[in-house]
Amino acid sequence: MTSFDQQILQEINSSDRSYHEKALKELYSKFYKSVERFILSKGGNTEDAKDIFQDSLIIFYQSIRKNKFRSESSIKTYLFGICKNIWLSKIKSSSKEKLVFSNLEHNLFTGYDEDNLVGQEDKEALVKELLHALNEPCKQILTYHYFERLSMKEITHLTGYANENVAKSKKYKCLQKLIKLALKHPLLQGKKVY
Repeated sequence: MTSFDQQILQEINSSDRSYHEKALKELYSKFYKSVERFILSKGGNTEDAKDIFQDSLIIFYQSIRKNKFRSESSIKTYLFGICKNIWLSKIKSSSKEKLVFSNLEHNLFTGYDEDNLVGQEDKEALVKELLHALNEPCKQILTYHYFERLSMKEITHLTGYANENVAKSKKYKCLQKLIKLALKHPLLQGKKVY
């Protein structure tokens, strides 16, 4: 264990909370740029890197305070591992969500033969009907995200949600409601829409 690692552990384990803040600032200053480079190299953006690093610092801090950090690796390795795992989870979750909606969208617009849905007008009417059955906040967030292609930052601003994570969570829940409605619709009974 390096002297830097020992110092960080002592500061976080200190009863003086000002040392906790000092340790977190030192970690940020020393390791953020390498995490940011990693996230950017994997298709993320600066905002993703900031969010992931902040979440990782919280997890790291809590593991130190709860004596779960065993010092088997350096703080740099441990913290980077947390960041990497959070990023991979985010990618996996985001990919699944995009695939579900992409498949739903594909099936609603092009995935059926003429016996099931006749013409583009019927397909568009079905999508409108499904969206109309949702509450206003759900209609709004799904329309903003999937049809107007707005970013989560823009959606957060327009809807007044507390932050982007709240908006993402709301969008996910609304998407689940839409899929449930689609599965119950008479035109889609027995069809795999996701």
